[in-house]
Amino acid sequence: MSKRFYMCLLILLTAVRLQADIDTKEFEAIASIIDKYLNNKVDAAEEEALETTSRIAEKKGDTNATSVLITDYLSGNMSVTPELLLIASEKKPSEAALAYISIFVRKVASDIRLNQDEMLFYLDNYLKAQESSSSPSVKKWAAGAQTWKNWCSNSFQLRAGMPRLLASKVSTPLSANIKESIKNITSTSLEEFTKSREIFKKRPCPKSLDFTKNLLQSYIDSLPDTKTKKDEIKRMGVVKGLKTYLIKLLAKTPYQGQIKLKSGKYNGAISMANENVIVIMKKGATKSEAFGWKEVPMEQIIVLVEYFADIRLKGTGAFVSPAERARHAAQEYLQLAFFLDWFGNYSGALKYIKKAVELSPDASKDAIFLVKGSQPNPSS
Repeated sequence: MSKRFYMCLLILLTAVRLQADIDTKEFEAIASIIDKYLNNKVDAAEEEALETTSRIAEKKGDTNATSVLITDYLSGNMSVTPELLLIASEKKPSEAALAYISIFVRKVASDIRLNQDEMLFYLDNYLKAQESSSSPSVKKWAAGAQTWKNWCSNSFQLRAGMPRLLASKVSTPLSANIKESIKNITSTSLEEFTKSREIFKKRPCPKSLDFTKNLLQSYIDSLPDTKTKKDEIKRMGVVKGLKTYLIKLLAKTPYQGQIKLKSGKYNGAISMANENVIVIMKKGATKSEAFGWKEVPMEQIIVLVEYFADIRLKGTGAFVSPAERARHAAQEYLQLAFFLDWFGNYSGALKYIKKAVELSPDASKDAIFLVKGSQPNPSS
């Protein structure tokens, strides 16, 4: 064989080895976050996930890479849904295994009431996917997951030797303090809510929904203390993610109905979108037209979220219970609430906060965070 052939083979093997090294480091980083969750250090896990997301995204130059989506999900970004993770990792066994176990630990940490069938689904699929992975960082929870399945099957009752996160979770009716929190949220007045936003009056609100790094950093630096800065960075992630989330939804399901742009109202369909434009096919037209995001008013953003939340509520699926559909729709309403709050539409934000928690009590933790910021986690 020629010298050139061997050189090409060497280059190919080097590239494969380098990619394997990159994957190993990313898997180790994700595993570290998951371990913090399992140790019930949820705040620390979210913070590490936030930092890891930025680091991996910057190295890859791709915010939609599967590893980025997994860490972004673990940071608490509501725009990254379990469904999105599973689609992104579908043909990659190692990433799929990490996606399933990530969804499992995140749900144990954040959901008020756990669905037995749903949790068993994530564990079963983690165990199946990890069999095709050679990464120790992916396979490390295999033995534990078998035990955790028994925990799920026995109605989440306390068992010896469980990770702290699982041991802290007991299947009970909606607790009195959660009911009180929901009551406090739903009774918050517009005047009270508006007053609490005074500290955030300098939020940057670009019409194109493109948040530049320098613009955001300048604003974050102006905030008074470390906790406020960290909480606001988390909120900012949700707000930035809404545009990306809508782009992904429109890629799967075009919007049909009345479309309001700053240039006028039309009947038709939004057939697709990307980071720069939305593409509209007006009723009766033979060609579609592209419009920049700055042409899309807040009212149309609200309509789009309502449209997809309604589809979510009416949907069916073998592994999606009515409670889970309600939880997904509530998360979409909360994303919208974060967005409206950021852009100063406080009445709209309050409306969708209340709508979310009334639809699904599991949304109450994120709703409280939006209103008040994070609360100290005694175990972190």
